[in-house]
Amino acid sequence: MMSQDKTVVFSNKNDVVSFISANLDNPTPMKISKSFYLIWAYYSATYGQLDEYPDLLCDASFLALKYGPTDEDVLKNIKSIDKLPNIDEADMTYTTDASQSKNVSLFMKNLLSQIDKIDEFAIMVRTHEDKSWSDMYVENEQHVMNNAAIIEEYSHKINL
Repeated sequence: MMSQDKTVVFSNKNDVVSFISANLDNPTPMKISKSFYLIWAYYSATYGQLDEYPDLLCDASFLALKYGPTDEDVLKNIKSIDKLPNIDEADMTYTTDASQSKNVSLFMKNLLSQIDKIDEFAIMVRTHEDKSWSDMYVENEQHVMNNAAIIEEYSHKINL
């Protein structure tokens, strides 16, 4: 049974970064950063809308930067990615329910397998299509994106 005060799957976003890195063939900083954004957005718009799952994959704050939505902490921590431990279902902090952990893990792995087939430039172009990014992006400035707007946009993308 999930504790009501747990609203995130992972209490540490570095665990998500480690999971992403372990599941990409070529985990470049751009791919990890954009994968983090996409997984966070898609999780929040799918499992995050179900009562039995946490609302968010992890806490995140995205900036609308030139190369697309970027969580500044993730960008800073990518440099130390080789030092992060490999993460799996057992490391998800929100539940002791093995089937829920397995579902979230499979969801993330499936999305990453699709992202893995896309080159860095294409993934950046793809994130530039997001209205939640384009509404906030101003060249040579840093603006925090609205997480609720991201979730709403992705809910519409998947028709939920």
